[in-house]
Amino acid sequence: MKQALQALLRRPSTWLSVLSAGLLVLVLAAPRLERRAPEVVTTLPIPPAPVMPATPEVVTKPVAAPEIVLTPPPEPKAPAIAAPAMVEPPHLTLTLPPVARPIEGPPSPAAQTAKWELVFQGPPLLAGPPEPAELRRHIEIVLAGPPAITGPPAPAELARRIDHLLSGPPAPAELTQLALARLAGPPSPAETGPPAAWMNDEAKALLAQHNPEQDPEAMRGEDSEFAHDDEDEKKDPKLAAAGSLQKPTTRITPPPTAPAPKEPEPEPPPLSEEPLPLAQGDVWKIVKIEGREYVTGQSMQLFYRFSTHKVEGKHVWFRNPNLIIKAQLGSQEMLVNNIKFILSYPVLSHNGQALFSRLDLCKLIEPVIRPSYIGNGAMFDTVVLDAGHGGHDVGAKGVYGYEKNYALAMVLTTKAALEKRGFKVVLTRGNDTFLSLSSRVALANRTPNSIFISIHFNSGSSAASGIETFALTPQGSASSLARGGGFSNTARTGNQFDSENIALATAVHAQVVSRFKLIDRGIKRARWSVLSGCQRPGILFEGGFVTNSRECQLIASDNYRQAVAEAIGDAVVNYRRALAPKPAGR
Repeated sequence: MKQALQALLRRPSTWLSVLSAGLLVLVLAAPRLERRAPEVVTTLPIPPAPVMPATPEVVTKPVAAPEIVLTPPPEPKAPAIAAPAMVEPPHLTLTLPPVARPIEGPPSPAAQTAKWELVFQGPPLLAGPPEPAELRRHIEIVLAGPPAITGPPAPAELARRIDHLLSGPPAPAELTQLALARLAGPPSPAETGPPAAWMNDEAKALLAQHNPEQDPEAMRGEDSEFAHDDEDEKKDPKLAAAGSLQKPTTRITPPPTAPAPKEPEPEPPPLSEEPLPLAQGDVWKIVKIEGREYVTGQSMQLFYRFSTHKVEGKHVWFRNPNLIIKAQLGSQEMLVNNIKFILSYPVLSHNGQALFSRLDLCKLIEPVIRPSYIGNGAMFDTVVLDAGHGGHDVGAKGVYGYEKNYALAMVLTTKAALEKRGFKVVLTRGNDTFLSLSSRVALANRTPNSIFISIHFNSGSSAASGIETFALTPQGSASSLARGGGFSNTARTGNQFDSENIALATAVHAQVVSRFKLIDRGIKRARWSVLSGCQRPGILFEGGFVTNSRECQLIASDNYRQAVAEAIGDAVVNYRRALAPKPAGR
């Protein structure tokens, strides 16, 4: 029995069970110790004793092995908690429960070696020069400098912002489209155009950079690319047998044999002059120079009752409270309330007075200043919208797409804007279909009580930008550009609506230019085929340059096209209201 008891006491499991029971009794009997963090004690191993006492005996003092206490330097040392009196084998290690913040010992040699390797490695190696696109972006940011400090917004801009705020949040579909556009990044030049963008942000960013005084190259570039009627029907006989096809645009590869240039024809003598506006008394003073009649600026002041008329150097001024006309001697440019017009003949000077050609007075100045005095201005309720090009005739190739696609998108949006204002709308094409110029004119002529608006987009150098509008060149004058028909004394069908044509061009051009503050390239004259044969008042509107990256991005925006369509709708309403007849004479 004694030997069995001694063998049992020599087993480590026996003493481990006794120790566990003692710890359990300690925890149950002294709960206050749970509120104090015990000190972590790490004991060193001690060789086992050779002989154990015969019987276990509980003593009042604990037998503890030499210990090393590791205490974190920043924290005060907590008082050690004495363990209850018990007899434990010297070879056993007392392990207390882990505390909330364990204290680590000294790092291992491997960890210390890795730390010193990081220290001696130094800073990370350079990744090489940045990509060209990233480098270009940093250079643009540096060259741009700090943003300019602007004053308070203009009243018109403030009103526009208030209207935008009152219009409420955008539709979920627009928000989704904008988010997708931002995630997709910039559009590819091969696409028909970038996703829709917000009109306010795009227009503000783009229009701020369109300043004709700072960017003279913006006024250069090709104008419209349509053949005048002398070249309209020159087609291949094989194509003519299959149907009426449009002459290829200048962007299609020309035939290998180019026709020999024609000798310029001498300018024919002027025709019989147009009747002057009816006036009471001897108002009009006529001066004849080189067989052409001119009216004096003083007679224009008397007839139109301008409060001020003066000639300062080369500058000519007419002023009224609501009307300002500015011209320059020797130039064909004239500004009417800051809207640019291209005259048929330059302004001359004679005996200290400015002279305006009689043709410009009757065919431009009079119908623009007094559209209600147009004698045969018939009322209309229908608008024929013509989307330029189509089918295999892609038109101008822009930065983000082709002219034919943008023209069709603009026409469809303008159709909705006009119908909202009570007009009936007829489209020459409602899809990507090719139509000859003559077929477009024939459709317009078959539509009663109508006006005709052909919508295109321009092309030129990458810096060329701006808006321009064309009306048919009057009989007896030259077009604004050589490709627009040159000089001719031959009357076209559309010349019977010269006054209505220039009044309609003024209404549309002024609305778009003044609303968006784009570069004003002017209201010009040309004998385009769609205007020459039109038996209705008609114009050709160029809505910007697709070859200009910033302007093409604006053209590709759904919101910009919507805004331009609304401006055209308002212009047509103003034009019809202005044609309301007034009594003739003064």
